[in-house]
Amino acid sequence: MKHTVPHDLKQERAKEMVDQLIETYGEHYKDYEVSANWKDDQTAEVAMCVQGKDVKGTIKIAPDCFDLDFDVPWIFRPFGGMIRRTVDDEVQRWIANFR
Repeated sequence: MKHTVPHDLKQERAKEMVDQLIETYGEHYKDYEVSANWKDDQTAEVAMCVQGKDVKGTIKIAPDCFDLDFDVPWIFRPFGGMIRRTVDDEVQRWIANFR
């Protein structure tokens, strides 16, 4: 599942936000086993386990957006629209708090 969320943050601030978002969700949703590994200053590899299904992907920080590319198990694909809306809402909320 590919998705893009626009942002107006500077690169360093955007990376800080993604770091804190991943850390916060990892603490709040411990059962999901959220993990992240930065490949470089713009790209994080993210993994989690949702309802026993592995979800893996990348978050790439571009100058004006976050590009998400996740391998979503087929069982969750019918909920793609709802997932995208939830991601948009959450990321925009985080961006507003990071300005």
